[in-house]
Amino acid sequence: MKTNYRILLVLGLLLLGMNFVSAQTLISSCQDITVPGDYVLANNLVGAQASGFCISINSSGVSLSGSGFSITNDGSGSIGILVTGPITNVHIDGIEVSGYNNKGIAFVQQVTDSSLTNNIVHGNEDENFALSNCNNLVVTANTAYNSQDGFSLFECSGNTLTSNFAYDNSHVGFNIFSNSNNNQFIKNVAYNNGFAGFQYGSSTGNTQSGGEVYGCQIGVFLTDSDNNNVNNVNTHDNFNTGILLDVGSDGNTLSLNTANFNTRGFELSGSSINNVFTNNVANFNNEVGFEVNSVSGNTFTGNTAQENVQFDIFVNANTDADCNNVITTMTCSGGQPCLYFNSAVNLNNCVASEIVLCNADGSTLTDCTVSGSPTLDNNGIFLFRTGGVTLTRVTSSDNFAGVGLLGGSTNNNIVDSVTDNNAFGGIVVLDGTGNTITNSAANNNGQFGVLFFGDNNVLNGNNMCFTATGGTDIANFGNGNIGDENTCDSSQSWNDVGTTGCTFCCGGGDGVGVTSFVDLHIIDMAKRGDCGGAGSCKFDAANDQVRVFNRNDPAFQSLWTKNPSGTLYDEVYEVDVGRVGSCTTDSLGMCTAGSQPGTCAGDGGLTVGDLLVIVKHFDSETGKTIYTGLPLSPEDFKDTNGDSTPDTATKEFQVIKVIKKDGTIEFKGGSKTVVTGSRLEIISPDAAVWSGLDEVYPFLFTSDSEWTVDICLQMPTGYSIVGTLDENGNVVGDSNCAQAFVVGESKVVAFQVRQVGSPEPDGKATLKVKNKKSNAKVVTFDIPGLKDATKKARLAKASKTAKNATGAAIAWEPLSRPAIELSLEVLTVSLLFYLVYRTERKGGKRQRRRR
Repeated sequence: MKTNYRILLVLGLLLLGMNFVSAQTLISSCQDITVPGDYVLANNLVGAQASGFCISINSSGVSLSGSGFSITNDGSGSIGILVTGPITNVHIDGIEVSGYNNKGIAFVQQVTDSSLTNNIVHGNEDENFALSNCNNLVVTANTAYNSQDGFSLFECSGNTLTSNFAYDNSHVGFNIFSNSNNNQFIKNVAYNNGFAGFQYGSSTGNTQSGGEVYGCQIGVFLTDSDNNNVNNVNTHDNFNTGILLDVGSDGNTLSLNTANFNTRGFELSGSSINNVFTNNVANFNNEVGFEVNSVSGNTFTGNTAQENVQFDIFVNANTDADCNNVITTMTCSGGQPCLYFNSAVNLNNCVASEIVLCNADGSTLTDCTVSGSPTLDNNGIFLFRTGGVTLTRVTSSDNFAGVGLLGGSTNNNIVDSVTDNNAFGGIVVLDGTGNTITNSAANNNGQFGVLFFGDNNVLNGNNMCFTATGGTDIANFGNGNIGDENTCDSSQSWNDVGTTGCTFCCGGGDGVGVTSFVDLHIIDMAKRGDCGGAGSCKFDAANDQVRVFNRNDPAFQSLWTKNPSGTLYDEVYEVDVGRVGSCTTDSLGMCTAGSQPGTCAGDGGLTVGDLLVIVKHFDSETGKTIYTGLPLSPEDFKDTNGDSTPDTATKEFQVIKVIKKDGTIEFKGGSKTVVTGSRLEIISPDAAVWSGLDEVYPFLFTSDSEWTVDICLQMPTGYSIVGTLDENGNVVGDSNCAQAFVVGESKVVAFQVRQVGSPEPDGKATLKVKNKKSNAKVVTFDIPGLKDATKKARLAKASKTAKNATGAAIAWEPLSRPAIELSLEVLTVSLLFYLVYRTERKGGKRQRRRR
């Protein structure tokens, strides 16, 4: 018989195809896999075997794929997929695993040369991906979220993780610890993890390149980890530090990384030595670009640090050896260099963004100018453990601090120098003795003109005037500090020789003052007890800061017109253009800006005219700051001393704190309106800055008799009235109108408003009020509104415009530093803590997690 080879070939191919299909084993229930093969989920799997594992793999040569199906716990399982070695060549692809009491997918006990690809693992209690004692794994394009750790490597080496995502985990996105060495992490992304995006603990030789880390406390954290490489990683918007090396992390290399919009960009501490930072960028961080905290032997070359709120670079040294770092060619704010020296240097006619002298005894700076950002008050001149330095005709203004003598800096001389318009202080002497300051100026600084913590320093013939509200021209917390012929208006524990306070007064003013009374209204919908069980209450607002601005000032009008909206009051206050007076409220909620008739005025001269008074209220419970204000005209001033010349104006201000039923807190600046015919007092919002999608618009009514109030709130298209709330936060209506009966007690009506569109939230309230003794009256209130994003953009633009237009300092205090709002003593201790003892900031979640 003639053989038909063509038919045999076709039959053979068909048989091969049949064998290939038959080699796939369908998995329809939780089970153990003990032989090699190609396994595919046939359906969704739920729960676990008696062992607590849904799928257990104990054989080499296994491929398991999801084929669109998932593995989900029913509460009984501890691990979704457990792969136990020693085995090799195991591949898991395209499976969703969720809800297990311990781990999602675990490779343990020497699983090698295997892979995890395109898996989505989430909601497992301890770790989503747990790799323990595993080598040469390829982990690609997986997603891990909503667990404690996203990816965990314990004693794992030689693995490659590429293009994976770890987010919304309560601890760490990628946790690499306990001798997990020589791994590669390429283009991975970690965000919104509770502690760190990446944490390396006691691990060496790892390489992390590319990718992004944001929304964590710390972006990349190396602790007790040596000789790792981190390059081209973008860390931004982390709440603490972008990239942190701590607890003896030595010999690491960091290059081409970006750390922007964090609290600190890069931080090096914990006796970490011999690390190299090259061509990294740290911009727009809320405190510091590069922080070098009591470490030595590290090298920083070609880095950039610009527009960081307090310092582009901060160096702290507890010993002389801590100064032994090399910091060169660093470009800082304003495009000028940050200069660092740890030996004697002579600088003449230099221009810098920041100068740091660390163990640089005997240096001289002559005719140098130091000024950081053109829009922020950051940087300055700082001496650590440095003595015998002379600063002559140096200008260090518009910075965070003008000159800081820190860490035992002794016997230095500051002569004929200018340190004006700095956010914190002009000249700050902490833990330094024998320093002399002569014929220098420290004016218009944010908290202190001159601050002494050190002992036996000398201050002669200096001008220290017009320190901002809540601050002091000269404050002395040391011993044996003396001086004479100084000019200041306010002092604490300081007297020139033979004089109370300074010898000379700053002068200015013509006996004109503006007196402010500030009330805090609390609406306790949550019934926390803030009002003793009542729905609302009122308190005197102590320690509120008040600033008075000249509305006719050309620079003021160029920024905001003569009559700025209430939504801009925070901007006006912080940009601080056209200010003519300031004060801080006492325990009765009262203060007077300017001066009393016949006294020396330290505010630079407040006169009768068109003014704007703005109150800045800080709430220590929430850390929030609220602004409210009122305009003044010449007719508001009254003659109080009988000389037929108006000299004093008085205004009342309201701050409204709403504790919502769910415990969240909102604030509004308020205004008071009084309707007569007996008396009805109305407290209403004066503006609304929206930070979210919902806002409460509260109205408080107090009367001495029976009143009926009909109130309607109109909002623009794009905003809807969700409902009307009573003082307990209960919804009592679903329209934009409500009625209240006010009978000799406080009554609250509030509207909950939701954003559904895009316009700015300008509102208007119309009230029809009636008393038995009078006809009905109609009262209207405009409530201008602004979205938070619009607000931030305007503030940044106004700050830059004002700085460029006036060439003057913009003495706004960073809102992220609540300590700036506190008393003088607390402020001082806070700065001392920050500048000198930052190395103590350890513990808590910073400690390495042990398995």
